[in-house]
Amino acid sequence: MNFRLYSVTNMYFSGIHAGIQTGHAIGEMASKYLPTPDTRDNWPRADYVEWANIHKTVITLGGGGHDDLLRLQGYLENMQANLAWSMFKESKLAANECMTCVAVVLPEELWPNNFDPSKWTPWHSDENLFKFIMELRRMGLAR
Repeated sequence: MNFRLYSVTNMYFSGIHAGIQTGHAIGEMASKYLPTPDTRDNWPRADYVEWANIHKTVITLGGGGHDDLLRLQGYLENMQANLAWSMFKESKLAANECMTCVAVVLPEELWPNNFDPSKWTPWHSDENLFKFIMELRRMGLAR
């Protein structure tokens, strides 16, 4: 299976700053999903580790403002699928705790450019994941 990490960045953090916010979210994901002896084979840790060790592709999308990213985070928190994901907020001092990035590791069948809503079979009962992917499909690359 192939994996990509998709990050959605706050529209007010553009250019290199979108990449920096993505890096912060990847760091959060690493601390959340790096394997320990007890969890080495647990999914989604295995997907995250495979992405980090083999695939390494990152797609950074422009996602709107703080509230838009909070909505995406809500989809990920409430999805039934067990995907590796993270979010990042800047500190109160740096950006008043503004949400700057949401990131998720997706298997190939869920990549927005491959996703066919008419063939929503493997994850068909997961409305939150469906909404999340449909939002990704509408976003462009971060600029």
